[in-house]
Amino acid sequence: MTRGADADTGDPVRILCLRIRGFRCYGTEAREMDLDAPLAVVKGDNSQGKTATAEALEFLFTGCSSRRDLFGGAKAEYDRMLGNVHLPKGDTDVWVEADIRCADGLVRTVRRVLTADYSPSTDCASELTVDGQRAADLSELGIPFGDPPLAAPVLLQHNLRYVFN
Repeated sequence: MTRGADADTGDPVRILCLRIRGFRCYGTEAREMDLDAPLAVVKGDNSQGKTATAEALEFLFTGCSSRRDLFGGAKAEYDRMLGNVHLPKGDTDVWVEADIRCADGLVRTVRRVLTADYSPSTDCASELTVDGQRAADLSELGIPFGDPPLAAPVLLQHNLRYVFN
């Protein structure tokens, strides 16, 4: 954990950098996005990973996907929905990681590793670490969380119907 440059400014919690590997459309090479700006925009054509990026943030914060809870339907539709199904056989290295400047000004590395993907009969499972130490949740980081199914501070396209009803 490192002290941020503007630790005493009272700035809100900020994601500085996001790294994703093996999650949904993300493949074997970890991808990194620098988000340390007053405004970060993720722009791209259809089917380029914008929604997967937002869902990766949701997974990092909550360890699950609200899509399955909000859309309902047959659970089999969501079988293996988080890990990239095109990873080489035996490659189960699926994770999302972020460097987050917390309310106390410290920069912490938060990582969530997918240990079991959704199946028709079970929820997904994951391991969460903060600065390499196992953590039960992220409540101590100063990130505002809501109630399920919209617990993560991420507004996803498929959540809009739920929000406006």
